[in-house]
Amino acid sequence: MATTTTTTESVEQRGLRKPWLYLALIVGLSVATIPLAAGFFVPTGPSSYVKPPGVVLFVALASACCWLSMRCPNRPLWAKVAALVLSLPSLFFAVDSMMMLLAFGIHR
Repeated sequence: MATTTTTTESVEQRGLRKPWLYLALIVGLSVATIPLAAGFFVPTGPSSYVKPPGVVLFVALASACCWLSMRCPNRPLWAKVAALVLSLPSLFFAVDSMMMLLAFGIHR
């Protein structure tokens, strides 16, 4: 006799909705991308900026981290809050690099 499972049970059994997976992906992407994108930083004193490839990397990282934090399950709540907190640095770097490029790097 065949048993049927609901969609939620099959997803949880396959391990696709485990909060540890999302937290590990956010940390792993951040650790891999931030040093790479920071290599495009141009230190020119007060008018320092990040070159466009670095800005693209920072924005892609922020988008991926936001998507992963939204996909993280609501239960347990600590995992959702941790995912949001871990995605904040990527959001900061994305906004900061875009503002620096627009303010100082666009005319160079």
